[in-house]
Amino acid sequence: MLSRCAMAALSPILITLQACYPQTPPDAPAVTRQTWQLSEIDGASFSARATLLIEAEGKVVGQAPCNRYLGQIEGSYPVFKLGRITTTKMACPELAAEALFLGALQTMTRAKLSDTTLLLSNASGTEMVFKAE
Repeated sequence: MLSRCAMAALSPILITLQACYPQTPPDAPAVTRQTWQLSEIDGASFSARATLLIEAEGKVVGQAPCNRYLGQIEGSYPVFKLGRITTTKMACPELAAEALFLGALQTMTRAKLSDTTLLLSNASGTEMVFKAE
């Protein structure tokens, strides 16, 4: 265990290191402060309502066409991986759109923010375009 003197001597170094190596990249807060609405998947218009909110704590939450969902994000902007997404279990006429949305979302690995548009993509070339609400 470190003595108080050693801790006092190390504190400025640790604070400096944290400032040099921030946990969240500068662009990430703009992504996390916004609710995003899906407008298209792979160039095709998405008419059902689906939202995405990336929380600063490494969580993703939102409203799929039928159900609320949540998941964990590993990594940080712009490269990430979504952990398992869990949803509520309500039925509705938009279940096919929900399956498309959640299936595509689960495969996303890259984000690009441009003004009021968030583009998610993956190595296979699948893209999801979200607009700021």
